[in-house]
Amino acid sequence: MTHSTTTIPSEKPTVTIFADAAFDPTTGLGGWGCWIKSNRTEAVMIGGSFASRSRTVGEAELKALACAIHVARAANAVSDGDHVLFQSDSHEALCIIRYALGAEDRPARGGMAINVWGAGKRKSKRVLPNHLLAPARKLRDMVMSAGVVRVSVRHVKAHTGKRRGRAWVNRACDSLAKKGLESSRAHHAGQ
Repeated sequence: MTHSTTTIPSEKPTVTIFADAAFDPTTGLGGWGCWIKSNRTEAVMIGGSFASRSRTVGEAELKALACAIHVARAANAVSDGDHVLFQSDSHEALCIIRYALGAEDRPARGGMAINVWGAGKRKSKRVLPNHLLAPARKLRDMVMSAGVVRVSVRHVKAHTGKRRGRAWVNRACDSLAKKGLESSRAHHAGQ
């Protein structure tokens, strides 16, 4: 299947995925949290620890998104022909999704354009570092094997103090990710 890069502002996504990661740069341990809303299932909120260590926060954020798409597939929340909106507070992860999946510059209604690899209007070319290639490819393969035909991204500001909407969901995912990190630390301390 091919991915559409045509923007149709009035079309709503059929699946919305929020994901967040918590990462300890000293140990490489991390946790993830996600919230998934689909037209065909009830909302799902779940998190956990990563099975492997990450080198950077960007890698951890990509792993969180991969865990979220895995959960969405297992819960039958994503299916052939879906339009998936990925939301994250990680600008880097959203840029990588655009790079790996050809996500739209202007996502569904209310979305924010994400400049690839940097601020400002000018897009710069940058090759993904080797440690980000594997998680980017894994995420791409998972999305494609789920039959998703359209992907868009939306950046969510973190730690705004707001109590409703996207801010609430982002805070809940952040809390799940932190619990996953603490669980990972406890597991590794006991070894």
